[in-house]
Amino acid sequence: MAESLLDIGFVGAGEMACAMVAGIVSKLNPKSIMASSPTGATKLDRYGAVCSKSNSEIFKNCKIVVIACKPTQVPDILKEWKDSVKKDSIKASGVVSICAGVKLSQLEELNCPVIRIMPNLGVRVGAGTLPYCTSANCTEDFEKSVMSIFEPLGLAVKVPEKFFNAAQGISGCGPAFIALFIESLVDAGVREGLTRDVAWRLACQTVYGTGKLMLETNTSPSDLKYKVCSPGGVSIAGVVSLEKTGFRSSVIEAHRATIEKTKEMERAAQGMN
Repeated sequence: MAESLLDIGFVGAGEMACAMVAGIVSKLNPKSIMASSPTGATKLDRYGAVCSKSNSEIFKNCKIVVIACKPTQVPDILKEWKDSVKKDSIKASGVVSICAGVKLSQLEELNCPVIRIMPNLGVRVGAGTLPYCTSANCTEDFEKSVMSIFEPLGLAVKVPEKFFNAAQGISGCGPAFIALFIESLVDAGVREGLTRDVAWRLACQTVYGTGKLMLETNTSPSDLKYKVCSPGGVSIAGVVSLEKTGFRSSVIEAHRATIEKTKEMERAAQGMN
């Protein structure tokens, strides 16, 4: 192992860790990224990351540690961290957690700066959203270091932890809702005779372009809707149909369901400590 510390290490190498590394390698040397898994072989091999069987190797050799395991595995990770503290072998300056349902209070025993963040899969192509919150002892330097590394991943937004579940419900679960909407548009196009490929490309680009336009021109959803819906036109006819069938309330209730599920996971995680 090199004498100098690696920039970042992932405890766990699942789908989200892979998506994050896919974006981060545009900024960091892959050899400055480390990941651990029980077998030592991870999907991050394809990016040139250093792989290990040992979580303690991550703690000892990386400046920033990202806990990217399943929430049920967090208590074991915390125990390993404590054991490493006793051996005075921790070199990391702080920890980032991407574990759903694991609150900052459950990570206090790490006794270091902690950032709780919830990226979505858009980070793989540099277009992700990353709501995050910080522990009371998180330093400005640590926060800046983490956000600098994550900058290529997309839009990071800091929120108080009491609003974290609401933010996560939009950005973390939103891609599934949007994918369902796109799939519905595609099916609608196919029903009218379009090929599935043409309908898919039209729907994806329309959703992408709409979001990009609103962000870059600071246009609200209602203002954009007014611009698209001309009096007596086809767009307003479609909007009225969506309202009649409960589209808006369905989306709001879906978001609420994500919050209730997250609270359930939080209660389960607290019970494991």
